Amino acid sequence: MTPGIHLNIANEDYHAGPGISKSGLWTIATRTPAHFRYGERKDSAAFDLGTAAHLALLEPHEFEGQVVAGPEDRRGNKWKDAELQAAAQGAILLTAGDYDKAMRIRDAGECNATLRDLRRGAVCEASGYAIDPETGMLCRCRPDAFNAAAGVILDLKTTTDGGRDAFGRAAANFGYHVQEAFYSDVWHAAGRIAHVGGKPLHARVDAFIFVVIEKTAPFLVSCYELAPSAVDEGRETYKRALDTYARCVAADEWPGYPEDPEPLDIPPWAYRNTVRPQVEA
Repeated sequence: MTPGIHLNIANEDYHAGPGISKSGLWTIATRTPAHFRYGERKDSAAFDLGTAAHLALLEPHEFEGQVVAGPEDRRGNKWKDAELQAAAQGAILLTAGDYDKAMRIRDAGECNATLRDLRRGAVCEASGYAIDPETGMLCRCRPDAFNAAAGVILDLKTTTDGGRDAFGRAAANFGYHVQEAFYSDVWHAAGRIAHVGGKPLHARVDAFIFVVIEKTAPFLVSCYELAPSAVDEGRETYKRALDTYARCVAADEWPGYPEDPEPLDIPPWAYRNTVRPQVEA
C-alpha cells in the first residue's frame, strides 16, 4: 500500500489490507501478539448499529443502500431470509427496533452544533497510511471524519452512557486515548505526502473530538476532548506495542502467555479475612 491518504478504499478492504491499526496495537498492548495474529474479528449487533449510525450521520447518501430494516427479532426463517437478501445486496441488516434506534441517533446527532459544524466540508471514511520512522512498519488509520479547515479529527461513538465519568472509563477500557494519539500521528504523516484533487491535503491535526451519542432514549449527545496527559499515555502505549509488533514481524514469532509458572496474587479487595502482605516497591 502506498503511503498517503486514500479516499476510495472500501471499509472491508481497509480492514483486510496491509498495515497495523490501532485495534491491532491495542490487542498487542492489552492481550498478546498471539491474540492479534491468530484472533478472529467478531461482528455483533452493537457493531452493526454503530456502523449504521455512522452512515446515517456522516454518509447519509450511502445509508439507504447499505442499511436495511429486517424483522422485529432474529428468530426463525423470516430473519434467515432477510439475512440472505441483505447479503446479496451487501447491506447491513438491522432488526426493526435497531433501525429505529439508528434513525433516532441520527436525529439526535443532527441537533448537535459541534457535529454539524465539523461535518461540513469534512473528508469522511478516508484511509491514511504512513511508515513509522522508528520501526519501519506500515501503519494505517481511518478517521470517521477530518475537517481540514479546522484541523480536527471527529470520532463518533455510540454508547449506553455518555456521561463524563462513564465515557472516561470507556476511553481507558477501549483505548480511545491510544486511538487519538495513533490516528493523529499517522494521519499527519500520511497527509504530508497525500494529494487530493491535485493539491496537497492539509492534514495537521490540531484537535481530536469525540462526539458521543447514547443508544437509548433520550439519545443524549456529549462531546469530549481528552486531556493532553491521557494522549501522552496513549502515545507511549501504542509506541511500545508497535515495537513489539516490529520484533514479531522480524522473527515471525507471535508469543502468547508465558509457558513457565509466574507469581500470582488475588486483587487487594479480595482480602476480606486476612491482611494482604505489603509489596515492596
